[in-house]
Amino acid sequence: MNHLLQRFRRDIGGLIWGALGVFIGLALYSYHPSDPSFNSLANNITAQNYCGYFGSFLADLLYQTFGIAAWILVGACFRMAHLSFTGQLKNFEKLRLVWSLLLLFTAAGLVGLYQPGEKIFLDQVLVSGLVGHLLSQGLTKVFNFVGVAVILWTMAAVLLVFYTERPLKELFKWPMNLVVKIFTTFKEVPVGKVISETMAIISQRLVSSRAVTAGVGSLQKTSLMERESKKFVLKDRQGTQEMPKTFLPIQKEEELLNDENVEEDKKIDIKGFFVRHQKGSERAKKKRVKAPTRIENWNMPELNLLQDPPEVGTQLDEKEIKTKSKLLVDKLAQFSVRGEVVGIKPGPAVTMFEFKPAADVKISKIVDLADDLSLALSSESVRIIAPIPGRDVVGIETSNSSRDAVYLKDILE
Repeated sequence: MNHLLQRFRRDIGGLIWGALGVFIGLALYSYHPSDPSFNSLANNITAQNYCGYFGSFLADLLYQTFGIAAWILVGACFRMAHLSFTGQLKNFEKLRLVWSLLLLFTAAGLVGLYQPGEKIFLDQVLVSGLVGHLLSQGLTKVFNFVGVAVILWTMAAVLLVFYTERPLKELFKWPMNLVVKIFTTFKEVPVGKVISETMAIISQRLVSSRAVTAGVGSLQKTSLMERESKKFVLKDRQGTQEMPKTFLPIQKEEELLNDENVEEDKKIDIKGFFVRHQKGSERAKKKRVKAPTRIENWNMPELNLLQDPPEVGTQLDEKEIKTKSKLLVDKLAQFSVRGEVVGIKPGPAVTMFEFKPAADVKISKIVDLADDLSLALSSESVRIIAPIPGRDVVGIETSNSSRDAVYLKDILE
């Protein structure tokens, strides 16, 4: 038995100190002034405290003596548990117990100094406890408020250094870094842009809800490029033919993340997922301005020397495209990059996902995730265009699982 105690002394000591901290914390948290205590003894009163009668008496004793500063005991117990688990408890000097007790008295005195006579728990307990009230009132009569504040704050800093055996610079390093990080974050966030984008989202949802109410049906979120392309009419160029539409409108994020919709939704136009080639006879029937066949003293080669493209190229799977889009959003969310895919442009060799990040997301953070996205999407490589010129979206290009060849004859005709 002694061998086991010696072997697991650190773990056992840490568990005991941790359990003691949890017990005291629960007793203080569930304290109720009507529970049995030294001030109210009755046989027919049921203790509401989580730790029963013992917990109600313990919590009442600590609150009446030290007030809310009694919670320092909970922190002290957890610190002892940490020291025990890490093997530092054997080097713990007993003098630290004196420092911790004096620190408890000082904290109670500071509470009594700034909250004199304040009571909590149905006005049954002084917020500073009896010790804090007597200490602050006694010192105030001699040194006044400012003098007592200087004395108690100095004592608290000195006792904290003695108890932790760490310099003040190290003790305040973490709180200062936290404050600096908070102020830096607020400084970098463009408040005006956040407000404007929030209002835009609200107005967009209002328009969508009105359209649904009027019987228009569910609105799909179309990409910016598709909406802008409707404003312009492109004239046919000489010697060229109309290129197939390869821009896919994407649905709302809720529908995108639903696997059932990926399989059942058949309303999406999937023509953009095909790279079609016409026969040579069909291409010849199209009207086009005859290209010059002779330049000065040199005859240009005929296009029939080039190989005709196949009638139908490689078909891209619509389900695969949507699955990649969902994986892209999920993977970015794991790195705290929130946003949504607003457009998909499948091509013969690569597919571009247009990702619109949230207002507080840095573009450089997305660029640094290229390798992680390549691994998540099982893609040979990922190219990030951050941002797309003239757009408020980031282009993320991934290689297709099956690629289609681009024929020179299609380009020249």
